[in-house]
Amino acid sequence: MWVGLPGVERNAATAWRQRVEWLLLAVVLAIVALLLARSYDRQWLLASRGELDALQQFSHLLHVTVFLVLSASLGGALFWVQRRRQRLSRLISVLRRERRDHDRHMAAVLEHVVDGIVCVDGDGVVLAFNSAASRLFGYAPAEILGRDVAMLMPLRYRRRYQSELRNGMQAGIGNVIGSRREVRGLCKGGREFPVMLAVSRLPDRAGPRFIGLLRDMSETRRAEARIRQLSYYDALTKLPNRNLLLDRLARTLHTAGEAGGCGALFSIDIDDFKSINDARGHGAGDLLLCEVAQRLRSCVRETDVVARLAGDTFGIMLAGLVADTREAAQQAHDLGGRILGRLNQIYRIEDEEVHCAFSMGVALFDVGGDSAEMLLAHADMAMHQAKQAGGGRLCFFDPAMQQLAVERAALLADLHQAIEADQLRLYYQLQVDGEGRATGFEALVRWQHPQRGMVPPGEFIGLAEESGLIVQMGRWVQETACARLAQWVSDPERCHLTMSVNVSVRQLRQADYVDNLLTMLARTGAPPGRLKLELTESMLVGDAGDIIRKMQQIQAYGIGIALDDFGTGYSSLAYLARLPLEQLKIDRSFVCNIEVDEVDAMIAQTIVSLGKILGLQIVAEGVETQAQWARLVSYGCTGFQGFLFGKPGPDCALPAPEGQASSPAAVCRIGVTGA
Repeated sequence: MWVGLPGVERNAATAWRQRVEWLLLAVVLAIVALLLARSYDRQWLLASRGELDALQQFSHLLHVTVFLVLSASLGGALFWVQRRRQRLSRLISVLRRERRDHDRHMAAVLEHVVDGIVCVDGDGVVLAFNSAASRLFGYAPAEILGRDVAMLMPLRYRRRYQSELRNGMQAGIGNVIGSRREVRGLCKGGREFPVMLAVSRLPDRAGPRFIGLLRDMSETRRAEARIRQLSYYDALTKLPNRNLLLDRLARTLHTAGEAGGCGALFSIDIDDFKSINDARGHGAGDLLLCEVAQRLRSCVRETDVVARLAGDTFGIMLAGLVADTREAAQQAHDLGGRILGRLNQIYRIEDEEVHCAFSMGVALFDVGGDSAEMLLAHADMAMHQAKQAGGGRLCFFDPAMQQLAVERAALLADLHQAIEADQLRLYYQLQVDGEGRATGFEALVRWQHPQRGMVPPGEFIGLAEESGLIVQMGRWVQETACARLAQWVSDPERCHLTMSVNVSVRQLRQADYVDNLLTMLARTGAPPGRLKLELTESMLVGDAGDIIRKMQQIQAYGIGIALDDFGTGYSSLAYLARLPLEQLKIDRSFVCNIEVDEVDAMIAQTIVSLGKILGLQIVAEGVETQAQWARLVSYGCTGFQGFLFGKPGPDCALPAPEGQASSPAAVCRIGVTGA
């Protein structure tokens, strides 16, 4: 039984026994009184025979009286005892019924509790086994009751259990094994599983009994294993992640200090992976990452660590190189070359061929080197240096890279403040036609740093693109340029001019870009027909459909669109036919050598011819000499921009009237303005 008889039943029995004892004592006293009366009868008889008759009558009367008193007392006592017995019987029945109800309730609770409950005696014999325990171990209660509880334990644990049970018996302690302890259970089929066990001793007059509470920890342990897997392994590629790589690297640095060897840490990134993701979908991108992971694993030893660091960036920790730094660098270079060769091979993703290029950075480490985090940062710096050099190559970390990274970080922090502190300036560069007459200006952003002075655009535009500040910066440029364009409406000399503004891919990919642009035009009062947005060919990489839709919306409001730096990017004739363009701009790289390089000259001439076929205006950038202008005019180019006509400046200065010549020969008379 799980519980004993309640104490109220025992107290009622004791009270009844005490009352019966008092009744028996009263009967004994009555009998003693009767005997004393008979003794007096004899004495009186001997003393006076004359009074014999009177005494006999009195004695008879006394006997009758005593008999009646005793009979009445005994009858009353028997009646009282019977009533008390009936009441006690009813009380016992009630207590037994309550006990049965209590036992049923307890049994129901024990049967429905989610944890297994096992009760054993001092010898380890199972006395109780609830349904949860039956489900846990696979035994029916009939199969386990009366048997040794050790059959629920793996063999290697049974001896320890018996020792602890014996020690608990000898010490008389209530808690034999411990409040909570994880042990291994053995189910009927022989499978082991983790169990959280708590065992306590129960007080019992029949001998020591122990009750064990058991909970299956299998799901908990699987969840913990899953958490560890997610904490240290990449879910997609199943490679170790950044955390595990850093942990292994820290251990390797420690052991390398003991062994005296060198090692190398590689950081590998897929060039233009975002373009692949956008063009083919994230599913194809995931398949590509998995294929890259397999190729990386096949290129290294089992002792080397290949990890996915983040996104499309992978890492390799190569240990056990020679102690000499130069030889170790050569080993790392050779392995890096083999890895790049393997990675650059064609991928087949969803029955389509995919070509990828990879940038790789390498950081060597030896005894007493930097921390794991610092080494990984060095490898990342080298990888980004490889990307900036054009990608598809390997680059070793140089301490100068770290200094450059520190400077870039400081510059980025200053750039954040520059936008808020009104340190940006807008400069304007003149655009002319074939006769040198002004047709418009291009707005160019400049940064007036409080300590550095004027920061060249090449030093901060790339930072703004990488950090996302280009969106906020581009919004400011458009707002300022549109405000200037609105001022020209009432200026007879400038009311016909256009304003060209560069738009970054990050800006155009903003969902509300078109709405914000139209709101800005309405707020500033700038005429949409005089605004021209310059886009680069890189915008066509990825989701070109969304870009084209936005361009069509912009064109529908009369805003002109130009394709900047044409010939240096990714555009094709098919895209050019689809794009709502009105102007192509020949990149300055083709213009600067147009007089001496026939290839550049042919490219420039081809672009002009292509523009005529497509019905587009052609503007040549970077025109600096009269000869360049003359050559371009001979090709049929109709628009020009460069230092020959004016340097960028804060004022929209127009050429002097005498500078408006009808031929390139008069270029020397055009006023060159700028700041």
